[in-house]
Amino acid sequence: MSSVLEHIRSHGALPDDLKSLQDDSPVGATDDLVDPGFLERMKAKVKEPGLDEDVRVAILDGFLLLHKDSVIEDMMDAKILLRVPHETV
Repeated sequence: MSSVLEHIRSHGALPDDLKSLQDDSPVGATDDLVDPGFLERMKAKVKEPGLDEDVRVAILDGFLLLHKDSVIEDMMDAKILLRVPHETV
């Protein structure tokens, strides 16, 4: 994961050869869970003038990323812990 994060920092995208287990998951999120209007508003907000075009955001999932000696934690600029019901996740 650390090499993937380094690649994201350098190139602003996932590595071409990355194969995620989630890619084949039958339980993945569906587009109908988020209002399309909300998605369009968020996309427009990201493209607002004055925002730094070099901003890259990677959202990582998993509380185990934040353990005491985590190399991944040291690579993160911000950490947010969200406690949500399992049904929402």
